[in-house]
Amino acid sequence: MKICSKLSKRAKREQRKWTKKRKKLKRKLNEWNSITFSLVPFPGIDPSRELKKIEKTSIKTENTTTILQLAKYLAKKIDLSPGAIEIVYNNMILGTQRELGGYEFFKERGKKVVLHYRRKIVQV
Repeated sequence: MKICSKLSKRAKREQRKWTKKRKKLKRKLNEWNSITFSLVPFPGIDPSRELKKIEKTSIKTENTTTILQLAKYLAKKIDLSPGAIEIVYNNMILGTQRELGGYEFFKERGKKVVLHYRRKIVQV
């Protein structure tokens, strides 16, 4: 009986050890699969087209999130349809079907990325 209890204690210790290692690895993986950025209204547009600012400007999400999903999130926050919003980075409109992780500016670790949003400009 003593041998069985010693084996089970040893097995439990090993299991705890591997559980800790698994959790640590999972945290590292989540760190590499996530993207953090700021989302603010586009500056310098006329007040009639200006959108309201969202409360939580700093956002952390997975790198597989698409621009369309981001626009839907934003539309929900500011009561507007997702099709009426453009997400902009350095005066470049980001494509709706592309994932955030696919853009080069997100691949540089430690760089602060600021995305802007504005009403979609309608061509007449």
